[in-house]
Amino acid sequence: MWPAQILDANPNYRGKTLFDVLFRNGKVDKFAASEVPADYENHEAKAFGFYVQKGSVRGIRRIRPRPWP
Repeated sequence: MWPAQILDANPNYRGKTLFDVLFRNGKVDKFAASEVPADYENHEAKAFGFYVQKGSVRGIRRIRPRPWP
């Protein structure tokens, strides 16, 4: 799936899907599905087994810690 140029620059991507690289990467998937508030129905967390939205937002904050314009 990955072009040779990307694999040369990122050898750890070998054998991984885009989902693995973006979400199942030890940062986004570290938030358990059990952390989803009871009043927030979250089909993705149930399907993936981790709180995708919380991990994704935390990742964005690492990139851009200040409030968005």
